[in-house]
Amino acid sequence: MFQSFQRLSVLSCASIAVALVAPRAAAESAAEWAPDRVIIKLRERSSGSALRSGPLGAREWATRLGLPPGVTLQSMRASLTTQVASEHFPDLSRPAILHLNGRATVREILDRLQAHPDIEFAEPDYVGYGGGRPSDPSYSYQWHHEKIQSEAAWDISTGTADVIVAVLDTGLNASLLEFAGRIMAGHDYANDDLTPADDYGHGTAVTGVLAANANNGVLGAGLNWHCRILPEKVLDKANRGYYSWWTQAIYEATDAGAKVINLSAGGSADSTAMTAAIDYAIGHGVIFVTVSGNESAGVVAFPGRLPQCITLGGTDRDDTRAAFSNYGSAIDLVAPARDIYTVGMDGTLQYWYGTSLAAPQVSGIAAIIASLDPSITQEKMEKLLCATAQDQVGGASDAPGWDQYFGFGRLNARFAVELGATRAAPPQPINLSSRMRVGNGDRAMIGGFIITGAHAKNTMIRAMGPSLVSANVNGALQNPRLELFDSAGAMIASNDNWGDGQQAELQASGIAPTDSREAAIARILAPGAYTAIVRGVNGEEGVALVEAYDLQQTRNSKLANVSTRGSVGVGDDVMIGGFIIGATSNYVVRAIGPSLANANVPGALQDPKLELRDGNGTLVAANDDWASDVNAAQVQAVGLAPADSHESATYRTLSAGSYTAVVGGTQDTTGVAWWKSTTFPETSHPFLASQVGHSAIRLWTKL
Repeated sequence: MFQSFQRLSVLSCASIAVALVAPRAAAESAAEWAPDRVIIKLRERSSGSALRSGPLGAREWATRLGLPPGVTLQSMRASLTTQVASEHFPDLSRPAILHLNGRATVREILDRLQAHPDIEFAEPDYVGYGGGRPSDPSYSYQWHHEKIQSEAAWDISTGTADVIVAVLDTGLNASLLEFAGRIMAGHDYANDDLTPADDYGHGTAVTGVLAANANNGVLGAGLNWHCRILPEKVLDKANRGYYSWWTQAIYEATDAGAKVINLSAGGSADSTAMTAAIDYAIGHGVIFVTVSGNESAGVVAFPGRLPQCITLGGTDRDDTRAAFSNYGSAIDLVAPARDIYTVGMDGTLQYWYGTSLAAPQVSGIAAIIASLDPSITQEKMEKLLCATAQDQVGGASDAPGWDQYFGFGRLNARFAVELGATRAAPPQPINLSSRMRVGNGDRAMIGGFIITGAHAKNTMIRAMGPSLVSANVNGALQNPRLELFDSAGAMIASNDNWGDGQQAELQASGIAPTDSREAAIARILAPGAYTAIVRGVNGEEGVALVEAYDLQQTRNSKLANVSTRGSVGVGDDVMIGGFIIGATSNYVVRAIGPSLANANVPGALQDPKLELRDGNGTLVAANDDWASDVNAAQVQAVGLAPADSHESATYRTLSAGSYTAVVGGTQDTTGVAWWKSTTFPETSHPFLASQVGHSAIRLWTKL
C-alpha cells in the first residue's frame, strides 16, 4: 500500500533566487536538520508561460530554479514500485524533497533560493526525537487504566476494526502476539523500504499502550482492542527522525484511510511543510494527536504547539504534573506518563515514561469514540476530550479550568466514551437568555450562570443588540460589549465585535451573531459560577439580550442556572427571560423583589408580576402573588415558596421547546430585577450571595 519515491534528476542552469521561509532564529539555534537536503513547495500556479502550457519536466524545473548539477527532487507521493516519467514532476499539491547530493550545503541552497515566484516555501529538513525512555520495571502493572477509568469506558466499547490508527514512531515488532491480526502494511521512511520494523523499542511501546490485544493471555491490554494498526517508521534506531519523514507519513497515512494519527515525537523548530500535512490530514477527517515534549520546559515541542493539534502533557501516579512534561499555552489535556507498563520491542514487559506514553492513551480512546461516531472531526474530538477531562486533580498548580500545566485536566476515558456514545441528551435547559435595558454604571446588565457536574462544558455567551430590531424591539443597543468573569472575579475573556476573535469557531457553531457589532465568546468552561456583563460601547444605552448556550450536552455536566440583574421598566424595557429545554420536565419559575432588599441593594421592585409563555406566544401561566397560583402547594413542597407574599412563583410541567418569562411591575411600577434559573435543589451563586437584592425571576428544573 505504501510505496517509496522515485528521485528525478534535475539538470543544471543559471542561478535563480527562490522564495524561502527563513528558519526561525530562536528555534533554529537548538534545532538539527539533515545536512544534505531541504524541503520545498513548488507553486501549482504561476505567471510563467511554461506552467500555463502544461506540467513541467525536469529540464524546465531546472531552468526555472537554477539548481546545481546533480541535485535531485523527490516527490512526497511518487511510488517505489511505479516508475515516474522523468519529463514530469508529479503532484505539485504536496511539498517535495530537494536532495543536494553533495553539490551544495543547506545554507548555500537556502541562500540561493530566495524570493523565486515558483516556490511557496523552502526550509531545512529538521530532526525531532521520540519522547519516552525505558525505566525501572518494579512498579505495579498498568496503573494508568484505573486512573483514567478505562474499564468503565470498555463497558461501552472496546473499539472496532473499522477504525485505522496510524502510529508514526520507531516502527513496530509485527511478530508479537499483542498485535496479531491487526497490523496493516506500513512504510519505513528511515530506511526507505516497506518494512517498518522497530529497531529502538519506542514505537512498539507506544503501540502497546494504544492498542495491545486484550484477553489473549499475553502481557497487558491497550486502550483500544480492535482498531487496525498502521505502523509508520519515522524515527530511526537512534530515536530521531527528519521532518520530511514525518510529513510524508502524515500524507500517506491520511490517504490510506487512517482516522487517528498518533505522533509521540516532537522537534524544536517549526515547519511549514509539516503544518500543511497536518492541515491536510485534519481536513480529511483525521484526528491528530501529539505530545508536549519531555524537557520540563515552558515551550511545547513542534508540532504539538500548533493550535490545531490535540496536544498531551504528562502526569504522575498522584496526578501531579510529571517533572519532565513540557507545558505552555498549547496544552489541551494530560494523561499518565510515568512508569507506564507496556510491551517491549523484544516482547518482554517494560516500563516507559514520557509524554509519548500519554498521547497513545488519548489516541486509543479517540479511536473508540470514532468507532461510535465515524464523522467526528478534529475540532469536535478536541472539545469532547477537553470537556470530559478531570480538572483540579493535580494539586495547587492545577487551577480551575484551563491552565498551562494540565490544560483542561487529566484524561477520563469513561467520561469521554460516554459522551461519544451519547445519542440523546437528557432533559436540561440548552439555552438560557435575558433581555432588558442596558444603562451606564450600575445599570449594566449583569448575568450569572452556573455549570454543574463532573466536567467542563462547551459554552457560548452572546450579547445581542442591533439584530433585535428585526424582532420589532424599540431602542436596541447598537454596539454591545461582553465581558466574562469567573467566580473569583477574574476576567476570562471580553469581546466587542464577534468577528474580531473567534470568527471561525463561532461560525462553525451555527449560532454566530448576525450583526458584526454584536459580541460573542466561546469557551470550554469548568464546573463553577460565571458572570457575564453587558455594556454599551462609549456609554451607549439601549435594550440588549444576553444568552448562554450549551453547545455540548452531556450526562455529567449541565448548564443549570442563569441569573441576570438589571432595570425593569415598562413596555420594551421589562425584563424578559428565555430558556429552551430538551425534554419534558417540571419547572418552577419565580420573580423575586421585596425579599431581596435584605441585601441592601436599593431600588428593588416591590411588587413583581410574572408571565410564562411558550414558543408560540401562548400564555402558559401568570402570577402576581405566588400563593394564588393553582400549584402553590407544589411550589411549597419543593421548598421554593418566596419569602414575601408580593413575589411571584409558578410550578408547571413543560414539554420540550422554547419558553419566555416576562417580569414587570404591578401597575407599571419600576425597579431593578433579576432573572434566575437553576436546578433542584437551588444552586448557590456568588453573585446572588453577595448582591442579593432588587428583583429576580428564577427558574428551577428537577431533572
